[in-house]
Amino acid sequence: MKHQKEWCTCDRCGAEIKKGILCGNSVTRNGVFNTTYDLCYKCMEDFEEFMRNDS
Repeated sequence: MKHQKEWCTCDRCGAEIKKGILCGNSVTRNGVFNTTYDLCYKCMEDFEEFMRNDS
């Protein structure tokens, strides 16, 4: 069964993300599992700040 409205949500906070062809924040972790996380704008900013502080 297909829903009338399809949407994407942030994998961290659960907020609805409007994704288009040129937009969308994805973080990919390579390892045993090739996993991709879709993040909203705020969570992506938090992640980028975390990565800057980590190094």
